[in-house]
Amino acid sequence: MAAFATMILAVPALPLEGVG
Repeated sequence: MAAFATMILAVPALPLEGVG
């Protein structure tokens, strides 16, 4: 479950870092 939650938080973080 922890890995699943991490993926949900990490996926949206990738485009944010790319834009920022």
